[in-house]
Amino acid sequence: MAVKRYKWLILLAGLLVSGCAGGPRVYTDQDPVTDFGRYHSYAFVEAAGKDRDAKYTTLTGQRMEDRIAARMQGYGYRLDIHRPDLLVDYHVNTREQQVVRSGPSYGGYYGSSGRGGIGVGVPLFGDTGRVDTYVRGEVVVDLIDRETNKTVWEGKTGNWMGSDGDFYPDDAIAEAIGAIFASYPYRAGQSAPVIPVQNGN
Repeated sequence: MAVKRYKWLILLAGLLVSGCAGGPRVYTDQDPVTDFGRYHSYAFVEAAGKDRDAKYTTLTGQRMEDRIAARMQGYGYRLDIHRPDLLVDYHVNTREQQVVRSGPSYGGYYGSSGRGGIGVGVPLFGDTGRVDTYVRGEVVVDLIDRETNKTVWEGKTGNWMGSDGDFYPDDAIAEAIGAIFASYPYRAGQSAPVIPVQNGN
């Protein structure tokens, strides 16, 4: 459990770093024939935010769900756990990346006697560098038509996040969810997008 929590911290920490440079990049895609004006309500899919092995919602998953719910309700969608128009799924894709870091050099001299007893020294150098492995990830949010069970909109952070920082993850989650939903162009019951639709942007 401690290892899993540490990995969440590492992969989400990069959002804070990228946020200082304008926030994470976001890619979106949607079904071009879907009329979003017929969607008024939402609910989360049962498996959203849950640990894949233990089948329970993690603290990180709960924070993500709270942020997404606030955005959906802010856009006019009401929570309906019985017959929602949209189902919301979210997850974090992860991968491991190795980074080679240079370490301090060490040195010495290889000596030999030259002519006339004069010593000749050749400097020797080495590198005590190390290889660090970090967990990096991307946040993905899917909106699914409940009747057809097909994804109609997807938003995800377009850059693989993560660093060796030590940040409280709630700030990173807010950054990711905020960036993704800033690119969501519709409001509940409205067919016309509020912002231009850019598939795969």
